[in-house]
Amino acid sequence: MAKNTPIQFALRKITTEQFAIIEDKFDDALKINCPFSFSFKINDKARIIAVSFKASFEQNANPFLICKVSCDFSVTADKWKEFYTEDTAKIVIPKLFMAHLGMITVGTTRGILHAKTENTNFNRFIVPLVNVVNTIKEDVVFDIPLS
Repeated sequence: MAKNTPIQFALRKITTEQFAIIEDKFDDALKINCPFSFSFKINDKARIIAVSFKASFEQNANPFLICKVSCDFSVTADKWKEFYTEDTAKIVIPKLFMAHLGMITVGTTRGILHAKTENTNFNRFIVPLVNVVNTIKEDVVFDIPLS
């Protein structure tokens, strides 16, 4: 794969996969944690990378606010071919590119959370800043079934 060449991509779809406010699980007096996670999928034929980000606000391991968003990104055909490793039948997406897509998805999640909680007491909860580069530490690899 050629390094340091730009990867042309486009945001194609945003999906709110999960959203919940569980008011009776919130207590103003308790400490709040905000665990988060990423997951990734691809559609090889359509050259789509789906990045999902889930953040939950919880107290004593009980979530009271949950938001999971998925962003679908398309990649140009020439770059997609560079991701493919023929001898192992794998798609290998560089970690820094995945981190970039992750940052876009985190920001999108933050905006959706704000919009869905606007004019409620839960609007004060904002998805914290996430150092995605430190979270996605390796290239993301997908096995491609042989046809």
